[in-house]
Amino acid sequence: MPDFRVVRALPSSALGERLLIESVTERTPRLAHVLPASIADRLASGVELLARRRLPHVEPIEQVRSDSGKAVLIAPYLGHIGGLITLDGLAASRGGRLSAAEITYAAEHLLTAFDAAHGQRIYNGAIDPALVLVDRGGRTHIELFGVARYCERGPLGAEKVTEQELLAELTSLFELLFRVLTGLDRRSLGVRPGQVVAGLDPGLDAWLAKGLAAAEAQSGFESAEHALAELRGLRGGT
Repeated sequence: MPDFRVVRALPSSALGERLLIESVTERTPRLAHVLPASIADRLASGVELLARRRLPHVEPIEQVRSDSGKAVLIAPYLGHIGGLITLDGLAASRGGRLSAAEITYAAEHLLTAFDAAHGQRIYNGAIDPALVLVDRGGRTHIELFGVARYCERGPLGAEKVTEQELLAELTSLFELLFRVLTGLDRRSLGVRPGQVVAGLDPGLDAWLAKGLAAAEAQSGFESAEHALAELRGLRGGT
């Protein structure tokens, strides 16, 4: 890629390498996802579709290129000078827990992404916490949303989803929120967040417990849209 130079390597994702790159002409940072040849072959017929996708709080793919048989997805760089910050990593830097306000802010971003994606029949499956990033302004975004599923199933297969798959996707979001709020892992999901976090708003406690109920084979939210509407209700409709 002669119009970009590599600044440095970043931690890899589940799909491949991440590189911080810089435009030679504009001197602006970008993130390059370098996917192996086995995945590049599957992307061949869907390059334009991936590059057209624009969803709120989902990292957009600006360009898809081929380099030495590998697929290179070029996206905005959402990190800062020290590198990428995941929601998990931000919690770790705060002693393992984020505040209720930070959780609510992140939850609205993530559910907005889910709702918009599902409205366009774009699905991801369970969310990898390593792909949930916090940008320099504190906003939460998801990297490579639906890309692995697209590569595995193709454009038509990726649009078909079962109720169980949707449930797993939504549940994974609530498991992440639970962990970064309480500092506990999923083996403790039977514990209500309010039992761990002193002074947690009862409404938010009940909302999180409802979102986690699916993991216990109980009744949870029907959809991301439903969960988002209830969350906004807790915030007075904002």
